[in-house]
Amino acid sequence: MRRIILHGYYGNGNMGDDAILYATEAIFKKISNVELRIVGHPIAFMNTTLGGHIAKIPFGKRLLYKNHVRQMLKQVDKADALILGGGGIFCDTKHSDVTNDVRLIQRMQENHKPNIIYAIGVPSLWRETSKRLVKQVVENANYVSCRDPTSAKKIEDLGAPSPHVTGDPAIKVPKILGIHSEPKKLDLQQLNICFSLRRDNLNKLMVEALAKLATFLATKYNAKIKFIPMRTRWFGDDRAAHNFIKEKLRTCPFSFFDERPSVEEFIEELTYTTLTIGMPLHSTLLSASVGVPCIAIAYTEDVTSFMRYIQAEDYLISLKDACEGSFLIEKAQELFNSYTVVSRKILKNIEKMEEKMLLDEKAIRQL
Repeated sequence: MRRIILHGYYGNGNMGDDAILYATEAIFKKISNVELRIVGHPIAFMNTTLGGHIAKIPFGKRLLYKNHVRQMLKQVDKADALILGGGGIFCDTKHSDVTNDVRLIQRMQENHKPNIIYAIGVPSLWRETSKRLVKQVVENANYVSCRDPTSAKKIEDLGAPSPHVTGDPAIKVPKILGIHSEPKKLDLQQLNICFSLRRDNLNKLMVEALAKLATFLATKYNAKIKFIPMRTRWFGDDRAAHNFIKEKLRTCPFSFFDERPSVEEFIEELTYTTLTIGMPLHSTLLSASVGVPCIAIAYTEDVTSFMRYIQAEDYLISLKDACEGSFLIEKAQELFNSYTVVSRKILKNIEKMEEKMLLDEKAIRQL
């Protein structure tokens, strides 16, 4: 029995991370003689086997990652291999560099044990400490892949070996659930629209523009519109962004989700969805995985990189353009005019991405 540590931002109140974990766990279900242990942020995943007993650790969730380094390192020392993966984990924030995020894989590399960096994203690296640490762990990893070409280029620019460019694991979730995606056909009499927004960079003009778009779709097409949060944590609750829009919507009925749905529930919603207007990366990514076209607002670089990766730049909206309600309405109508062509093109590029992701699965099996 081999013990594998999977380290990321799992269980962090973000559906994107949940979807990555969902897809990664599916790979391990097909591998025998492996004990998978998840190291994430909250108590539910700390030092436990996935789905097993929850460890009762007497510290608040905000302090968990910082104050339990010793326990996590003990788990690493007992493990046979480690996978660092899941989302944009190589990222400098306002208050910290990547030291905590690479600590466990550094320990594994010091112990000369197998380790891989899997489908990683690199949103931003501007601290010299972070650049040095990322270059070091990449050079010492047995396998490295990035979820998009832009992230791979950032690692190359550090002078590190070129990573494989594969894709985000969450792309595979529909197939894991037994959903066979086909190009969507447009029925203007039965429009189901999903809005998924984020507080970051959401200003008064953008709120008014998005409210104008939602009102237009509901009034002209009698569209059923749902606002679905992807992240529900104290540091960034998408429901707050949706509440700003809600204050502007007074004449038409709209649905606002009170809770973040599970991965399965969100995918089920997408199977009935015509169009997604999204800011979070995984609202766009999961929509694309089932062939649903998306108007993506480029509030972060990873959203931009993904839309370019699937060749859907025509429906990537800058923050400036997202503040123009008339522009958003024109873009939605433009998409409707070439709807099935766009859906078919998205699925074709998703299939190419899935083929590249076989490299990741092979690397995990070899680990």
